[in-house]
Amino acid sequence: MTAGGPSVSFHTMPEAKTQHHREVVVTELLLIASAVIWGCNFTVNKYGTQVLDPLVYTTIRMVSGTVAMMSFVMARGQGRTTTSEKFQLGRRW
Repeated sequence: MTAGGPSVSFHTMPEAKTQHHREVVVTELLLIASAVIWGCNFTVNKYGTQVLDPLVYTTIRMVSGTVAMMSFVMARGQGRTTTSEKFQLGRRW
């Protein structure tokens, strides 16, 4: 490249392979965590409905899930859209 021209950076093959390997490992770990959580769900729900009234237990579960998801969305900055973005989202559907 000439001086002052745009510089282009390419990943070398081993770096790209390592990055891909990390992504695969993270994906596999998240899948295992999902399976463990899903597997424990029945036991936790059964115990929770024995300790609390089922309606109260479900309300607590839904409110805590909503708070957790909204905090995740807000932390990633996806909870704020401009008026033009809302209009564009409406046009897509």
